[in-house]
Amino acid sequence: MNKHQEHALLTATADFVVGKSLITLHKTVDISPVLLIDNNTYQKPYVIKIINPETYLYIGNQDVTIQSGFPVSSENPTVVLMLENTRLYGIALTTLDVYILDMGL
Repeated sequence: MNKHQEHALLTATADFVVGKSLITLHKTVDISPVLLIDNNTYQKPYVIKIINPETYLYIGNQDVTIQSGFPVSSENPTVVLMLENTRLYGIALTTLDVYILDMGL
């Protein structure tokens, strides 16, 4: 296997593609909506991960609730493609640590 074939194999099996500006964030979310992402730049993807397997993070706009939010579990990271000039909020039933990876592509 030559170098180009190895690179193609690695690229095809990668979970993430990282750009020039990789930024990680840690937020604590509870029963009130918390601003998770304020994307005031170009369209780009973010990865959201929670660790606690006993609860869910619910994401949406500034009025997000447990009933209206999109559920994010600890099983798999959730990739969110944020359009420019948009905000994403989160809420949870208990205090929850949320890890966000700004892909910076």
